[in-house]
Amino acid sequence: MPQLAHKTIEALKVKDKAYFEQDIENLFIRVSKAGSKHWVFRYSLGRKQQAPITLGKFPLMKAAEARDKRNEYKKLVDDGIDPKEFRALEQGMPTFKAMFERWHTTKKTAWTTNTFDKSFKRMQTHVLPIIGKLPVDEIDTLTIFNLLESFTSKAYDGFSMMETRDYCKSYIKRTLDYCVVKKLIKFNPYYAIDHKELPATKHKNFATTTDDKGIEKILAKLANNMRGSWQVTYSVKLAAHLMLRPNEIAGLKWREVYFEDQRLVIEDHRMKKRREHDVPMSGQVLEIFKYLYDLSGGGEYVFPAVNVRNKSGHIGSNSMRVRLRSSGIKKEQLTTHGWRAMAATCLTGGLGDEDGYDLHIVKKQLSHLIGSKTDQAYMRSAYYQKRKAMMQAWSNKVDLLSVSDPLIQKI
Repeated sequence: MPQLAHKTIEALKVKDKAYFEQDIENLFIRVSKAGSKHWVFRYSLGRKQQAPITLGKFPLMKAAEARDKRNEYKKLVDDGIDPKEFRALEQGMPTFKAMFERWHTTKKTAWTTNTFDKSFKRMQTHVLPIIGKLPVDEIDTLTIFNLLESFTSKAYDGFSMMETRDYCKSYIKRTLDYCVVKKLIKFNPYYAIDHKELPATKHKNFATTTDDKGIEKILAKLANNMRGSWQVTYSVKLAAHLMLRPNEIAGLKWREVYFEDQRLVIEDHRMKKRREHDVPMSGQVLEIFKYLYDLSGGGEYVFPAVNVRNKSGHIGSNSMRVRLRSSGIKKEQLTTHGWRAMAATCLTGGLGDEDGYDLHIVKKQLSHLIGSKTDQAYMRSAYYQKRKAMMQAWSNKVDLLSVSDPLIQKI
């Protein structure tokens, strides 16, 4: 293939999308939607196509310079060396992967372990293999846009790929913000992205059921499926009463259970917002915990792991989801998070002939942050008695709709 002449490159027209025009093997001119032209080196390692390297802007970088740099990088690739890593070491500029890991580490105490681990897994799966080796000063708007555009509607790890993309967008933006603060780059190229050009995300609420007949059917199905461990059976039963997140229930510790005060106090490091959360216990819930204390043997966890190889020491929240499905409850009817939505919807709408509960009280029970820290401290104390009455009313409602539940008869 003949080399591109200077006049030929100058004559390249703008198109609807950025495109590449080949010069010699591995060397291309990339023409952006805005009309800028850059020399780029495209290559593969281990039969896997890598993200291209930008060599310089045309016409500031002459063709001869670009071809010399291409020859240098081609030799590195032939020797099995990634030119991105070589250049990052040569320039002393850290890679995106290195800076993401540094930024991510700063969140270890601010985030729950679950959030911290999931965020790293998402980036490790979807982002770092593509741009992780790039020096941070070489990541431009087009590189980020092409990465985000590559996400599909395929489901991943319980989320749609579009939802996963939105999580990754946030991590990319915040990593590059961190690079700006560290004076590695002058501005964050993420902010120049036209997000209207990306496929929109269709967010789905957690599936739940809120009519009495539907709730009664769900509770009946669970009551008729008594197979499996008592840990999972009772964790799901408590999920119907407590309005807690699945992982908060699965990891309950006995030191968080206050029998005399008739309440739970979930430790701050286990909560999504890193705030201690108190939960009034209804009379029914109190009796269940008394029963469970004898079953668990007085260990650290309310629901100790069934499998001794489980390093966490307690059951996983995923086992609660499995119990729902094995009981014949479809994911469109109820998810493990759906218990919270069920209670919140029913309580704000009113139980029977009663008026609905104040939305602020319900949100406080869901551990949603409302207002300033002063407001939150006030609502914690001022709303406690109201929340206690509300939780008792909700347990009464659950019991009313599950009169055939053998667990209640046993207790």
